[in-house]
Amino acid sequence: MQKKLFKIMQKKEIFEKISRLKKSDKNNQKIILIEIMYSLQNIKDFIPYLTIENDVIKICLNYFYTDKTPLDAIIEDKHDVVITDNAVIVDDNIFDYCCLYFCEDKEKKLREMPRYILNNFENIMAWSQSK
Repeated sequence: MQKKLFKIMQKKEIFEKISRLKKSDKNNQKIILIEIMYSLQNIKDFIPYLTIENDVIKICLNYFYTDKTPLDAIIEDKHDVVITDNAVIVDDNIFDYCCLYFCEDKEKKLREMPRYILNNFENIMAWSQSK
């Protein structure tokens, strides 16, 4: 199976959106969160969605590798991997530590994701502001 680099978002885009998120009022924060999550849908063969466990936001990816996580595949393909205090950067792609969770859940559909964000908005914002 051909391995691909998982382009979540360009660093500049995600930093700009996070910066806007912190400065915005509550209504705009919802819109920006949904923008961020929709941008995650551009991953070929992946279904991203968001969950909160123990006050940690996890973006879970439904992936089609057998025993490897996407990060394993990236490292094995010898991409430029940089680990910082709060993120893993692969080439020009940033993986926040809180997003490096991978699980299989074929029942979860992409269209449920924005609704999940809106339904759990208070918890998500409380989590993001505590960081």
